[in-house]
Amino acid sequence: MLKRDNFICKNESDLLNVNIGEIQSYLLELFFSFQKFCADNKIKFSLTFGSLLGAIREREIIKWDDDIDIMIDADNYDALKCNLHKLKDYGLNYYHYSITKHTYMNEIRIFKGGYYRTLRENSKKYLTPISIDIFTVNKVSTDANGIINKKTKCIIKRILRNKKFLTLKELRYNSKNHIRYIVRVLVKLLLLVIPEKELHKKIDKDISKLYNPKMPSYRLFIPSAGTSFANLYDSDFMNEYKETVFSYGRALCVSKYDYFLTMVYGDWKTPIDYSSGLKEKEHYIYIANDNYI
Repeated sequence: MLKRDNFICKNESDLLNVNIGEIQSYLLELFFSFQKFCADNKIKFSLTFGSLLGAIREREIIKWDDDIDIMIDADNYDALKCNLHKLKDYGLNYYHYSITKHTYMNEIRIFKGGYYRTLRENSKKYLTPISIDIFTVNKVSTDANGIINKKTKCIIKRILRNKKFLTLKELRYNSKNHIRYIVRVLVKLLLLVIPEKELHKKIDKDISKLYNPKMPSYRLFIPSAGTSFANLYDSDFMNEYKETVFSYGRALCVSKYDYFLTMVYGDWKTPIDYSSGLKEKEHYIYIANDNYI
């Protein structure tokens, strides 16, 4: 498996600015290749987060999105892992930066090569492939009334805290607020004493403790989602799927998409102003040739 630090930029002068529309055309090609792979191997998944929001509300990719988000339950995730070797037959590849065998934030990302987003870390510029991000849905044991115990609550808090530490370690600083900039830099310096690999191990270990089949019931949890999206969902929300139709094709989504999007975004039906998101994308540089890495 490939890790992110394999994608190191050799020549910054060769980096190319690419229009977001071109990136999204590439994303659709990538997505439909992956969808065919999943259909051929009887793997079910649902669009999620911004991709689901765009599909349901906008009937297209949200105008500033440069990735596609999907979510997958444990059984289908196991089937995906067993068939990863077949991806090359569809012109696809994958990478991850999880350390242990358990599922963890975006453990697998699907890409084709050709377009990369730049990230700067420790004075080096890395290239992360424009990809399909896969969010795994895990079971969390509860009592018969769907209530989690105090110990499990502590585990979830620990997972979210360590995820936040990882995010802080990878932050890029371009804030115009000098005080915020200094605080973030100081926090990142303090976190240098905690190896990223150890944080991954701790998160993986804690996720493996969330579900006990001997417990009478369970709820669902997406540990790879941002802290603000870290909800506990009904145990049946991924039981049924439906086909949703976009301006550019068809894809599966959970039948209870209204329930999910409301849990994540609140009033998700209200359109939002795209201008700020489009502005943020101006800070990205994209590369369109694998020879540059």
